[in-house]
Amino acid sequence: MELLCFRLPGHGDKTLKHMNSLRFRQQFCDITIVASNNQTFKGHKVVLAACSPFLRDQFLLNPSPRLQVGGC
Repeated sequence: MELLCFRLPGHGDKTLKHMNSLRFRQQFCDITIVASNNQTFKGHKVVLAACSPFLRDQFLLNPSPRLQVGGC
């Protein structure tokens, strides 16, 4: 079996830029994070989970589209 590998220079950066643009326009956001001061942040679970083991675990424990953080 042959394995074909190719590279797309800049693909990762372009993808993250497009995802941020979608987030900025609040398109395809699948999570709203509510901070302790009731400030909200919309985002993409897959991006946040890839960047934060804490958030990944929170999403796995609570499949809701809304996550409350803080709470002092």
